[in-house]
Amino acid sequence: MVTLRFGVNTLQLAVSGQSVENVRRQAERLLSIPGDAQARINGVAVDNCTILTEGQTLEFVKTHGEKGSK
Repeated sequence: MVTLRFGVNTLQLAVSGQSVENVRRQAERLLSIPGDAQARINGVAVDNCTILTEGQTLEFVKTHGEKGSK
């Protein structure tokens, strides 16, 4: 099982052996994941080709602009 998170939403899915891109497509509607959300496995940024393994946590994060930045 792999834990998927986006915001306050969390799912446990049997998706080990699949790519981040595949899992993103499967979970987009379930978790309302925006297309530009960054994928992170166990807190480390990864690309869509990364293959998931058992016990990992795949989190999608959406960074917001910082106050005062240009």
